[in-house]
Amino acid sequence: SGALTAQVHYTGEWVKITDRVYHFQRKQSSNSGAIIMKDHVIIVDAGQEPDSGKEVIDKLKKITNKPVKYVVITHYHDDHIMAIPWFKKQGAIIIAHEQSNRIIREMGNKLIDQRINLFGKDRPELKQILKDAVIDVADLTFEKKLTIGEGEERVELLFFGPARTPSDIYLWLPKEKILFTGDAINKSVQPIHYDYPNIQQWTNSMQSAMDLAPALYLPGHGEAFKTDTVKEIIDYYNDLRKGVRAYIDRGVPLAKIQEEFELPQYKNWRNYSDRFKTHIMVMYKELTGETKKFYDIK
Repeated sequence: SGALTAQVHYTGEWVKITDRVYHFQRKQSSNSGAIIMKDHVIIVDAGQEPDSGKEVIDKLKKITNKPVKYVVITHYHDDHIMAIPWFKKQGAIIIAHEQSNRIIREMGNKLIDQRINLFGKDRPELKQILKDAVIDVADLTFEKKLTIGEGEERVELLFFGPARTPSDIYLWLPKEKILFTGDAINKSVQPIHYDYPNIQQWTNSMQSAMDLAPALYLPGHGEAFKTDTVKEIIDYYNDLRKGVRAYIDRGVPLAKIQEEFELPQYKNWRNYSDRFKTHIMVMYKELTGETKKFYDIK
C-alpha cells in the first residue's frame, strides 16, 4: 500500500482493545476509533486529512467487513473532521453535537487557516496536506444524549456541557465500561487553549465522565489511560485556579503572574514550557470575569 502512504501524511494503526472495540492511534495527529456492532461499524472521528478515512477503512478491512454506518465526531476541531466528505461519499451518516455543526458552519475554511497559522511553522507539510480540504458538517446532531444500538451492544453519545470546546461529546460503552473521550480528556498534555475554554465547565465535564466509572478511557490523542490520569488533570486545573486566585487577591497583574507562577509538579507534561503561560492567562480571565468567545481566534 505504498500509494496509500503517499496520500496520508499522518498514518496510524488499529490497536485492539476488545473483540469489538479498536483504537486507531496516530503518533503525530488525532486518533480515530471503531466500535463493531452486530450489522455495522461506528467510526469515532474522521481524522486530519481528506484521505484519513480511506486509510482507516483500508486497515479496518483486515479486522471486519461490516459496513461503516455512522461516523461520530467528538468535537469541531479540524484535525477530527477532515475526512467527513470522504465518509459521506461512502454513504456513512455523520453524527456530532449541535454546537459542532454551528461552529463548523460559522468558521468554514477559517478552521483550516487556523490550523496552518497555529502549527504551520513546526509542520510545514500542513499547507500541502490541507490544500484541497473541504469543510463539511454532520448529517445528524443531538443536544444531550443519543443512543445507537440496544441491549448489551448499545453505545451512548453523551454531552456533559462545554469542555475543551463548546461541543465535546463522549462515547460510552456501558457493557465494556469503555469511554471514548475525544479531546475532552487527554493524558499528561497541556492543551493549546487557543479557543479559551471555561476551565470550571471543563473540569465539571471531566468529573461527569469520571462518575461513569470507566475501566478505560480512549482519547483523541495518545494512548489509552485510566481514572488516575483524569484525577491528575482535574488536580492540575484546581492547583492552577488556587495559585492564580492567590495572586489576583494580592492585586498582582497578569504579566507578573506569568513571570513568577510555576507548578513544578507538572513540568514533565508535554507542552508545559510553551503553554503554561497561556493557561495562566485563561484562568486569570476566568477569575476576573473578562468575557471571551469560545473560538475567538485571530
